[in-house]
Amino acid sequence: MYKIIINKTTIILSILILLTSCEFQDKKLQKIETVLNPGDVITIENEFGKLEIKAGSGFVRQYTWDGATRNIEMWPRKERWFGSLGLYYPGPSNHWESHNGITRAVVEEGLQHFKTIDEALIWIRNSNHIPYFYTSNGLVGGWRKSVNPNNQNEGVLHADVWQILINGEKPNNLPGGDNRQIQLTSK
Repeated sequence: MYKIIINKTTIILSILILLTSCEFQDKKLQKIETVLNPGDVITIENEFGKLEIKAGSGFVRQYTWDGATRNIEMWPRKERWFGSLGLYYPGPSNHWESHNGITRAVVEEGLQHFKTIDEALIWIRNSNHIPYFYTSNGLVGGWRKSVNPNNQNEGVLHADVWQILINGEKPNNLPGGDNRQIQLTSK
């Protein structure tokens, strides 16, 4: 049988290990590349209407469209996925009360890193699942609704929000940027 001896040194070492572990976890979370800060609101207008995305605390996002508001706590990515180390929510099952057939969301938010403006523009234009709009400073967003034709009470809200960085910086005048269809307000 072993005798466990707890002394001041053991306690201090345990506290240091705990603090180091917490600091490591904080650094892991700091790596997450989000676009929105708490209170920020992005408005995107397109053929589907107007969508507002408001950032709550942590990874909570509030989506408002067609007179309805729904919340999601997004998931931080643990590794880069198609360039993003941001947030996502893959929309498992029907997690919202139906509004005009929309019962779930598949959404993303993050930074996209490019070496040149041309690379960024090609990436924007090659979006095939959501029509993207972008501003002159590289804020990109898009959204759409899709309702199951076989079940009108089963639909998906798709929405993406990205910030383009060229060599680690926001662009000043991204060609073709239009500040009317996507807008960010910070509070």
